[in-house]
Amino acid sequence: MNVASPPPDDGSGDDGGYPDPTPEACPVDAPPTDSLVRNFCDSVNASQQKEILDALSQFKANNCVQAGIYSNFANNGTKFTFCVSSTMLTKNANIDLATYTITINVNTITTTAVGEELFHAYQNSVYPNGTAQYNPTGRVDIEFEQAFWQDIIQTSVNAGAMNGASQSDLDAYKIWIGSITNGDTIYPRSLSAADQTQYNHFLYLYYQLHPTMGTPIYLTPQAVFSSFIYFGCK
Repeated sequence: MNVASPPPDDGSGDDGGYPDPTPEACPVDAPPTDSLVRNFCDSVNASQQKEILDALSQFKANNCVQAGIYSNFANNGTKFTFCVSSTMLTKNANIDLATYTITINVNTITTTAVGEELFHAYQNSVYPNGTAQYNPTGRVDIEFEQAFWQDIIQTSVNAGAMNGASQSDLDAYKIWIGSITNGDTIYPRSLSAADQTQYNHFLYLYYQLHPTMGTPIYLTPQAVFSSFIYFGCK
């Protein structure tokens, strides 16, 4: 399988993702800092730049999967503009895939926030014709896949995809993640028919928690499996 990142000027706004209607600042050139940094918006101060750079360093150091995604972008020359926003009320970050601009909530400049948007960019490179086609219908599939991916690489204890769900649904999700990862010891390469049914069930619960994300179309989480297989992570 040949997974390649698209050039920074291709695609369109994506996900949870979706850019604010009015950008807070224009980008300015940044000195060489990190392989994935094209520049920072002029509103990003020196302290915030360091937080973003630290988040990128931690992302690639966390595990094989994240290191693989980072290297895939770096090897293909894919770079991102990083901005911060003080007006994002319900999101940690978003990415505009037309410009590969990641805007992060000024209060949540973390590895998780940066990693979510890097995975959305990776999804865009995996799905034929990109992920903009899944908006609004199917957007929730893209968002849930990202949350599902985070929960696998961070272990089932996290279970962030079910934040806000009932305790019984949360417990069931944790048990299921534990089962498909053999107790958080392996990365699944695929889902059985029964597990795909379970995936669709939790996707629907996620949709109920986020009804503004559009109607689910029950995509197979192919970007998740690609990130485990393509980079040789076990």
